[in-house]
Amino acid sequence: MKKRLLLTLCSLILILGLFSMGATAADLKPVNNLKTDYANAIENTLTWAKQGESQIFNSKYLSSSQGIVGTTNGDWTAFGVGRYFYSDNWQGYLNALENYVTKEYDKNNGKLHNVKATEWQRIILAVVALDGDPTAFGTYNGKKINLLADGVYNYVNYKEGSERGQIWYQGINAAIFGLLALDSKDYQVPAGAIYDRDDLIDYIVSKVFTDGGFALDDTYSEPDPDITGMALQALAPYYNQRADVKDVVDRSLNKLSQLQNDDGGYSSWGSENTESAVQVTVALCALGINPSSDSRFIKNGKSLLDNLYSFYNPEDGGFIHSFNSDPKNPSAVAGKS
Repeated sequence: MKKRLLLTLCSLILILGLFSMGATAADLKPVNNLKTDYANAIENTLTWAKQGESQIFNSKYLSSSQGIVGTTNGDWTAFGVGRYFYSDNWQGYLNALENYVTKEYDKNNGKLHNVKATEWQRIILAVVALDGDPTAFGTYNGKKINLLADGVYNYVNYKEGSERGQIWYQGINAAIFGLLALDSKDYQVPAGAIYDRDDLIDYIVSKVFTDGGFALDDTYSEPDPDITGMALQALAPYYNQRADVKDVVDRSLNKLSQLQNDDGGYSSWGSENTESAVQVTVALCALGINPSSDSRFIKNGKSLLDNLYSFYNPEDGGFIHSFNSDPKNPSAVAGKS
């Protein structure tokens, strides 16, 4: 139970730390640290997300004029709400998201995006979290859309001049989230598909740095904690099944330990932020490693949870993206939830 709640908190922080939405403080529960008060932190963060409304997925939130449904902000919030089994307007979000998918397919000739497979994969994870069916979600040319087929195992890169397929054209994240999407409900890949699980695993494994860790693509010379955390989450179910996966994961855990800051957190693209610490925390939990007590991930007495708590805002129940201005994420205001 504690592991599930911690993972839920991390999934909420991932998105709520990215955007400044004008939080409203209301009836916050006490949070003195995240090692013991993580459930209260989740409830407070969900209160923050309601923005003074009775539900997160209220009519204004779901309105197409708001442009939230079908975006990174909206879908990852839905993912966190579903993973926590939080009572909210699940069906309302699913209905709005299905309408979004149908409209995007109609507008873009049967696809969500020309090159970003992660557009499908993010939506798949949100739909599954809200107990929907991504294999029949939206309609195109009179037929139900199979997001798993179009966005994972039969994905076609529509980039002009590129070869058929190449799910990882946008970077390793497409292989990572493709694998996570398949494993979100143990979906079976049909015979004759362009990609199967082993294809995705093989590609991820092939991109590890010699001393461990991963980056978005081959243009980077050093591993990134965010991408490394994501990769380990996807590889975790296969740790005891494939020797090459075990070796890659072990090397990458050592690299993550080396990359950890003196205050227990992580920096990505020159900025210490909540999301980097969250991705590593989720990866450790997926591998059965306690992020608050494993000695490899404690620096100067500070664990990952200690670092995440430093970003918690007791004034409104939200989490701060970063205490410094981040040019890579201009929508997040330094020091604000």
